Amino acid sequence: MDLTELPRLEGAQPLLSGLGLPEGPRWRDDRLWFSDLYKRRVMTVDLSGCAHVVAEFDDRPSGLGFLPDGTPIVVLMRTRRVMRILEGGAELHADLSNMPGDHLNDMIVDETGRAYVGVRRAPATHADPSIATELPDAVDAIVMVDVDGSVEVVAEDLITPNGLAITGDGERLVVAETRGRRITSFSISRPDGRLSDRSLIASTGDALPDGLCLDAEGGVWFGAPNRHACVHITSSGTPNLMVDCKEKQVMACTRGGRGRKLLFLMTAVATWDGHARGEADGSIYYLEVAGPEGWGRP
Repeated sequence: MDLTELPRLEGAQPLLSGLGLPEGPRWRDDRLWFSDLYKRRVMTVDLSGCAHVVAEFDDRPSGLGFLPDGTPIVVLMRTRRVMRILEGGAELHADLSNMPGDHLNDMIVDETGRAYVGVRRAPATHADPSIATELPDAVDAIVMVDVDGSVEVVAEDLITPNGLAITGDGERLVVAETRGRRITSFSISRPDGRLSDRSLIASTGDALPDGLCLDAEGGVWFGAPNRHACVHITSSGTPNLMVDCKEKQVMACTRGGRGRKLLFLMTAVATWDGHARGEADGSIYYLEVAGPEGWGRP
């Protein structure tokens, strides 16, 4: 995927700084919810920049979602739990420690409350994965936490499942396979939530896709931290726009604001060794995007 000739969107504005590694952005109730992995907390921020710590943990939080009654749930990466965030604390929603893999990553929750969680093996090295000459083995999975609390593997043979999204019609799940350098989708079964009909949306070349979101024309926005950019591809998988964030790694993105016209960028300045130590200088930016509005979940 050649990004050098893509049109650049300008005008990204700072919203919040002083973070560790912001991830898992979700727009809800006129606020941006997100996880700060390195500072081990879930936070919100509104468009005026007013921030609030919702919950703190002894593990790195990652993917976020909301149950049908509005209760937030969050993935804890290393202990492989999904927690319900309640006033004054948190309680276990699902234990995924018996699932294959070493830690959890992103999560998306559908309208019924089913949660899809990426389960992956820890990388063998913290070196910059963009310099790898061979693809890792496809040993990772997506696990579904059903509304009754049952847990099952619904997709296998993935390579580092990362950002997750569900289309606005609820028909397909989209996943960024970071070290696989590709964006993949699955059909979602209406009766039971299981995944099938795997298809390739795009190969991303030397751009490592991280957190992503969708638009109403079937396009995908994804963070590409190794390219310091947020990239848009059309429904056919063709790259056509990018936001160049200079020295900042873009870890994830989502759409929000009135009409979901805003694009929020979760960024960090860090070396790959710094990431291994849990050290980064994180910030959130946003800009208004012309064209189709945000669609689906997140």
